Amino acid sequence: MYTLKDYREILEEKLLLPVKISKFIEDIIQATEYLLSISKNKPSDFELNWFWYKFKNVSDYCFLLSYSIDKNLEDFVLRLINHYENNYKNNIVEEPLLSGEEIMKLLNLKPSKEVGIIKDSLIKAQIGGKVKTKAEATKFVKEFKSE
Repeated sequence: MYTLKDYREILEEKLLLPVKISKFIEDIIQATEYLLSISKNKPSDFELNWFWYKFKNVSDYCFLLSYSIDKNLEDFVLRLINHYENNYKNNIVEEPLLSGEEIMKLLNLKPSKEVGIIKDSLIKAQIGGKVKTKAEATKFVKEFKSE
């Protein structure tokens, strides 16, 4: 039986795959590592949301790989899917509500690492379900800057 480390090693050292395919497989491995790590405890809604935000495009493959590693994950995977259907899909805004340009204009900033940090924090607030509208995003950014 292969471990995720084995899969990664085979991918990097033995297979000469195009970059796009290698990236796809690496995404599946990262998703599986994340799923395995959050399945060990009682994950928060944010952790479940983060899985869907980061790995939705490879979730089916991740579920198959995870299940091949640990057959006891079936209930957890069903819970994760249920969370997506009943929470994430209808309540979480994935697309950034404000662009970096809008953040710079709002806060009178020049392009910088700070803008990226603010934008990342905004995305995390959105994924956490705390920010759902452009008005809430504007308020969040202004409050974030004043901290």
